[in-house]
Amino acid sequence: MDITNTILVVIDPTKEKQPALGQAMVLAKKLKMNLDLLICDYASQIVENKHFLKIEELNQHIDSYLDHHNKHLEKLAKPLREQGFKVNCKTVWDYPRHEAIIRQAMKIKPFMIVKDTHYHYKLTRSVFRNTDWSLIRTCKTPILFVKPDNLWNSPTVTCAVNPVHDELKPNEHDRDIVQIAKFITHETDGRLQLYHSYYSILNLPSSAYSWSGQFGVIFTEEADQQIRQSHKQAIYKLADEFSIDHDSIIMEDGEATESLPKFISESKTDLLVIGATTKSRFEQVFIGGTTEDILDEVDCDILVMHSADFVSPMKTKHPTLIK
Repeated sequence: MDITNTILVVIDPTKEKQPALGQAMVLAKKLKMNLDLLICDYASQIVENKHFLKIEELNQHIDSYLDHHNKHLEKLAKPLREQGFKVNCKTVWDYPRHEAIIRQAMKIKPFMIVKDTHYHYKLTRSVFRNTDWSLIRTCKTPILFVKPDNLWNSPTVTCAVNPVHDELKPNEHDRDIVQIAKFITHETDGRLQLYHSYYSILNLPSSAYSWSGQFGVIFTEEADQQIRQSHKQAIYKLADEFSIDHDSIIMEDGEATESLPKFISESKTDLLVIGATTKSRFEQVFIGGTTEDILDEVDCDILVMHSADFVSPMKTKHPTLIK
C-alpha cells in the first residue's frame, strides 16, 4: 500500500486541549511530514428531521453544522501554517467514529493516525466497544495513542516484540514493528530498546505440573535453559537485522500484561511500539487482547501496528449514510 507523507490527527471538538495535535506537531517537524486535521461527527438530531425537510434543506443544515467544525479546524491550523507546517483540514459527516476515522485513513493513506486516549473501564470496553478499542481491532494504519501531559521530543522508545514463533525466528510483523520504531527513534534523536517477555516452564502454576505429570512430562532446569536460549537467540537475531546493540535488549520471564507495564514505568519509556493481533469475537469481548490490556496499564504513549497482511473489515463508504 502506498503511504503518503502525512500524519492524520484526530481532533476532539468537545475539548479545549488537544494532546494529539501537540505530539503530532513534534513528529511532523522531526519526520518532515504534513498534517491532516480531522473532525468526525454525526448529529442524529439533525437527521431525525429528515421526514419534515426536503433533501436540499436537510443538506443545508448538515453543511452549516460541519462549517462550524471547519472554522474550528482552520483556527487550529492558522498558527501551525505560520510556523511552516503544511496543514489540511477535513470535517467528515460519518459514524460510528472509529469507522469514520478509518474511512478517511483509507482515502489519504497517512503514515500514521494520532489520537488522544485516556483510561477505559473494562466493562465499558467489552460492552460498548468504544472508539479506541474498535480502532485497535479494525484499523490497518498505525495508530499513535497520545496520553495527556506526555509530550516528548527525544523519546525513549520501547519496542515490544515476540520473536519466537513456530519457526523459532522473527516474522514480518516483528520486523515492521522494529522498523517503524527505529525510524522514529533515529529521526527524533531518541533511544531505542527491544523488549520481550516469555513464560519460564519452571514458573508455571502447580496445576500445570500436576497435569503434565499424568503424561510423563517432566519440566527440568535444563529444558528451561534451552527454552530461554531459543528466545535469546531469536531476539538477538532480530536486533542484528536492524543493527541494534544487544545492550538495548530486555528479556524477562512473565506475562507481558504484568511485566511490560512495570518495565515501562521503571525505564521511563516515552513511547511503546506494539503489535495488534486479531482475535475471535468471543476472545475480544470476554478476554481482551494483550495490546488492549497494556493500553490501560501504561502511562506512556502507544503506537499500535497490525501486520502487513491485515485486512480491515471497514468499507470505504458508509452503507446507509444520509448526505
